[in-house]
Amino acid sequence: MACTSVVNSALVGLSLNGTVVAWSTDVSLSITHEPREITNKDSGGWADFAEGLRGWSANVSAWYVVNGAAGAETIKAAISTRATFDVSLLEINADGETDAIGGFSASYAGTAWVTNLDLSSPGTQDNFQFTAGLQGCGAI
Repeated sequence: MACTSVVNSALVGLSLNGTVVAWSTDVSLSITHEPREITNKDSGGWADFAEGLRGWSANVSAWYVVNGAAGAETIKAAISTRATFDVSLLEINADGETDAIGGFSASYAGTAWVTNLDLSSPGTQDNFQFTAGLQGCGAI
């Protein structure tokens, strides 16, 4: 039986304010739920929890490209000006355009603050790269 619904990770990108981060090599998204503890004397010695805070964060790594679309300079500017980004996890088709296959991109979108920008030169004759962290601000 052929499986045609598995998304190739090479086709997944992170969009900042509608522009896909250029030359990205890795994208991750983490959605969390932190239940609050309500353990009490009636819990019978078992920890008990109720609903709590939900949150999300994202990371993107890319090759450093001078004047690259939504690249390190754009992310640095957001830190300097304390600006947020509209962030979307997208599927990118063969033409470099974004698709919403099966509602994929609509399911993972929100607003985020940039929390870090790390620039790295991993070795001699290697590619200069950057990694950026984003902290979600509200629902995704």
